[in-house]
Amino acid sequence: MNERRSSIHSETKDDDDDDDQLLGLTTESERQHERMILNTIDEPTIGINATHTKELSDTEPLLDEIGVEPPTGGAFMCSNVPARYVVAIWAFFGFFCLYAMRVNLSVAIVAMVTPQSALNQSAQSCPTPIKNSTGPPQKYEFDWNPTVEGAILGAFFYGYLAMQIIGGNLAEKLGAKWIFGGGILIAGILTLLTPLAARIDYRLLFAIRFITGVVSSPGFPSAAALWGKWIPASERSTIPPAAQTGANFGIILSTPLISYMIEDNFLGGWPSAFYVFGKIY
Repeated sequence: MNERRSSIHSETKDDDDDDDQLLGLTTESERQHERMILNTIDEPTIGINATHTKELSDTEPLLDEIGVEPPTGGAFMCSNVPARYVVAIWAFFGFFCLYAMRVNLSVAIVAMVTPQSALNQSAQSCPTPIKNSTGPPQKYEFDWNPTVEGAILGAFFYGYLAMQIIGGNLAEKLGAKWIFGGGILIAGILTLLTPLAARIDYRLLFAIRFITGVVSSPGFPSAAALWGKWIPASERSTIPPAAQTGANFGIILSTPLISYMIEDNFLGGWPSAFYVFGKIY
C-alpha cells in the first residue's frame, strides 16, 4: 500500500515538473514573440527618423551656404522656407542694388555738369526761349566737356565688359555667393566714394566707375551658378526670371527717387544719389 502511494506521489511530482517545463517554454516563447513585435514596430520608426535626419541634413548646406542662422523660436522658422526661395529673394535684392548703383550717375550727372546745349545748338535753329523761374539758380560743380562726360558715363560699361566672360568661371571656382555678394559689397563702397572722387579729379572718377563695372559684371554669371546648385530643373524657368526682375525694379525705383532727392537738395543734392544707394547694401 505504501509502495503504491509512493509510486503515485512520484508520478504526480514528475507531472508537476513537466508542467513547470512546459510553462517555462511557453513563457520564453511569449517573450521572444514580444521582442519580435517590438523590433517590427521600431524598424519603421528608425527609418522615419533616418529620413527626417537626412532631410534636416539636406538643409544644413543651405544655411551654411547663404549664412542664415536657424531661429531658436517664434512662429516663423527658417526650416519652413525652401532653400530655393531664400536664394531667389537674396538674389532679387542683389540685382536691385546692382542696377540702382549702375544708373545713378546717368541721372545725377545732369545736376553735376554745366549744360553744353549752347555749344551744340545749330545756327539754323530757333533760339530757346528763356523761362522765368522762381527757384534759386542751378549751381553746377563741374565744367566737363562732352568728351570727358561721355568717357565717365562709359567707364562703367568698359569694366563691365572686361569681366563678363570670366565671371561664371570665377563663381564656379571661388563660390557663387562670394562673387555675387562680394561684388555688390565692393560696388557699394565705391559708390559711396564717387562724390569724393568726382571732386578730386575726373580721372579718379573714371577709375572708380571702371572698377564698379568690373565688380558688378559677374552678377548674372554667378547667379546662374546659384540657379544650377539650388533651383531644381522643373522650376528654372520661373524662379530665376522672377529673381532677376530685381534689376528692373532697381532702375524703375531709383531713377525717379534720385531726381526727387536732387530737386529737394537732400544730402547736398546730387551726392545723395550715391550716398543713399551705396548704403543700401
